[in-house]
Amino acid sequence: MKLIKTYGLMIMSLICISSLQADEKVVFFNGSVQAAKEKAKKENKLYFIEFYAKWCEPCKWMDEHTFTHPALSGYVSKNYVPVKVDVENLDGYVWKQKYKVQYLPTIIILNENGVVLGKYEKS
Repeated sequence: MKLIKTYGLMIMSLICISSLQADEKVVFFNGSVQAAKEKAKKENKLYFIEFYAKWCEPCKWMDEHTFTHPALSGYVSKNYVPVKVDVENLDGYVWKQKYKVQYLPTIIILNENGVVLGKYEKS
């Protein structure tokens, strides 16, 4: 439980620091959730899934403000394999159902074995 709180607090602290624009941004893995999990395992990292939709204004805000923060991008690059899941397509809907995502954006942090370490809903 302490491990979950530690990882959750670290990423949420960095996500909350979101008022600066920068050229650096979080680079999301271009592939499936399963491929992100495999990459995380190979690189000895955690991975997180950001659930979003194209129409979601808070999701857009996170892309424009939170995921462009240099401290966050560096931290994520070093420690995570981030992947986005669009809840509007079939695969995204399946993942949304699996993790019981009710709000957007939602971020789920997992270890390299797919164990959920934290779930953070809304921006």
